[in-house]
Amino acid sequence: MCASRALVGTAKTLGGEVTAQSELGKGSTFIVTIATGNMEGVALIDPCPHTMHSELVGEPLPEIRLNCCILIVDDRREIRYLSKHFLSQAGATTREAEDGEQAIGIVTELMSQGSLFALILLDMQMPRLDGYATATHLRALGYIGPIIALAADAMQGDMSRCLESGCDDYLSKPIDKQKLLEKVVYFLGKRHKRQG
Repeated sequence: MCASRALVGTAKTLGGEVTAQSELGKGSTFIVTIATGNMEGVALIDPCPHTMHSELVGEPLPEIRLNCCILIVDDRREIRYLSKHFLSQAGATTREAEDGEQAIGIVTELMSQGSLFALILLDMQMPRLDGYATATHLRALGYIGPIIALAADAMQGDMSRCLESGCDDYLSKPIDKQKLLEKVVYFLGKRHKRQG
């Protein structure tokens, strides 16, 4: 919503407008116009429309259902909210921690009650205690469930460091709902096979 308001505002500032047409099940067409001023002597290229295909168009994605409790650890509220939204829609329950220290406290308390989170989503870049140190500490405490590292695309070279610190896999931000749910299902299935 904020991005679309910004686009409309930018177009208006440049003397133009944004229009949209949408057809259910087929997609949407957005047209952005701006006042270019005098274009005499400027080489032009042939316009070609850019088409983006939504996951809602074509083959429907298989519905993923979860029945577990997942800890989401991220210092950014919007990331926690989005992750919680995706996981809750699929049926999971969640708890949240704003940093590594809080996560360790929550996991320690749950373990003292003889219980564990089915999985932990763990941001790697956090104040106070980063994800690498948090994962190492959680493993030292005896947490044996899957830990999925959350990190920005720019950090993809740090995958080996994530694994060395105790994470099982890596998911880059911005979070893709389908990839998130597929990873959760994969690691929960793997865990059940080990226990079975």
